[in-house]
Amino acid sequence: MKKILLGLIVLLCHWIAFADNTEEEKVRLLLSERGEASVLIEAEREDLYLLTRIVSLDGKSGDGYVAYVNKKQFDELCRTGFKYTLLENNSPKAASMASDISQMASWNKYPTYEVYVQMMRNFASSYPDLCCLDTICLSENGRLILSLKITALSEQYTAKPKFFYSSSIHGDELTGMIMLLRLADSLLSSYNTNSQIQNLLSSVELYICPLANCDGAYAGGNNSVSNATRYNANYVDLNRNFPDPVYGSHADGEQYQAETIGFMNYAERKRFDLAANLHGGAEVCNYPWDCWTSSQRTHPDKAWFETICSRFVSMVKQNAPSSYFTDVATNGIVAGGNWYTVFGGRQDYHNYFLKCREITIEVSSTKTPSSSSLPLYWNYLGKGLTQFVFDATRGICGTITDQDDLSPIDSVRVIVEGIDRDDMSVFSKQEGDYFRGLEQGNYTLVFSKEGYQDKRVSVGVLSDSLLVMNVSLSKNAVSLSEQEPINRLTICPNPCKDNLRFESDFAGDYEIASIGGIVLKKGSFASGESTINLADLPAGAYLFKYSNKDCSLGICSTTIIKQ
Repeated sequence: MKKILLGLIVLLCHWIAFADNTEEEKVRLLLSERGEASVLIEAEREDLYLLTRIVSLDGKSGDGYVAYVNKKQFDELCRTGFKYTLLENNSPKAASMASDISQMASWNKYPTYEVYVQMMRNFASSYPDLCCLDTICLSENGRLILSLKITALSEQYTAKPKFFYSSSIHGDELTGMIMLLRLADSLLSSYNTNSQIQNLLSSVELYICPLANCDGAYAGGNNSVSNATRYNANYVDLNRNFPDPVYGSHADGEQYQAETIGFMNYAERKRFDLAANLHGGAEVCNYPWDCWTSSQRTHPDKAWFETICSRFVSMVKQNAPSSYFTDVATNGIVAGGNWYTVFGGRQDYHNYFLKCREITIEVSSTKTPSSSSLPLYWNYLGKGLTQFVFDATRGICGTITDQDDLSPIDSVRVIVEGIDRDDMSVFSKQEGDYFRGLEQGNYTLVFSKEGYQDKRVSVGVLSDSLLVMNVSLSKNAVSLSEQEPINRLTICPNPCKDNLRFESDFAGDYEIASIGGIVLKKGSFASGESTINLADLPAGAYLFKYSNKDCSLGICSTTIIKQ
């Protein structure tokens, strides 16, 4: 009997080992064919901080977590010992394609790459008074990453919030691509007859990038999205490839991709106030932070994010089935890190480093729906996507000028007392314009810049309105040496390139150190504007430590990113 039992145990062990090997072999075979695979990993919530540094998490499913892996990530996953199974949704999907623009008339097809590019060009050529076409960058495989700027031009300059819509940073999540193409078409074609759209485009600079990952979407060739992949041409998840508030640069262990660098440079040039990134695979509005749970850290604008997200969900639910936007949270809204933790995402990069309020909108539980269902999704989302721009751009905007010569003032810090913390205040731009999203209520704003007297202004913000408040600042009447130092240091821009530029109200000492604490540069700086040359340092994240000369400030530290 013991021999029989021992034999059964041996057979069972062999069977388990064979089953595990078979699963591994299936994943490796798919990786050799497609370069990526999705797996279901058996893991607990406390495992996520480890998993998210190894694989590209995609959400929760039952008692496990869905993740994507490339070859390097899968090797690491195997070393950790987590159990996994290959998901069947790795197989390519059939998609009806439009081979010329006329076939997009009913919006029930996906465009080929050439048709997509021509559609974007046609928007700009057909509506030259409202629309122009930007090239953000070229993808790793040389495809165009394009963006439309849509706004009503006026003879006199007026401050407008800058809003950036983008989609499909994961190449196989393509519902949003069609939604944003159709949004551009709807806004442009209805402008002359729709007073609501006229009001919107008169008060907002809207930028639309329908396809952020061309190489992933057209991984199988320019004529089809049937073999679309999540990753880019180098099998890198672009939405894990940005500088991160927790881990700094290269949190995913990869070099910055051409697309990532392009989006960082584009955002730095445009200095967006607001953004929304459309995804697929779930149906939920995801607001910051992604790298922290709400118990670890909340965004100062948490209440404002929840308000604009709630309005969006309410709008789409008016035109969609009752189950729409309920698969992650019953109210359709979630704080990112409470869902699952992400490092290196674009949402946190924009919020933390550029002070651009961005959210993520997951618009369809099916990543690449059947072509015939695309008009249905527009019925669900079309009004909501338009209204979201209205709602997100409610608050205060205006232009900040010098009281003496009326010239615009760049990089004025706009602080909302009682709300702004964690260095989340916004700054004016080159033309002196600023925007701050705020809910209805009474606020005190402080406008502050070295060399000028601070100005405090009390304002009342009404619901569903954009308050225009222009501000002029007076230069300090006394020299800097006569002022009582208030120990403020401002870095702008961050990320920077070869030179780190900052303004301070005091003279002090600094150190530039690696994230691990190794000191790479040190020196002193005077009050006012200073520049530290970083040309000899590689791109990445560094610690900038500084203190004033009498050490009354203590040692302060902040993360800087060199591109």
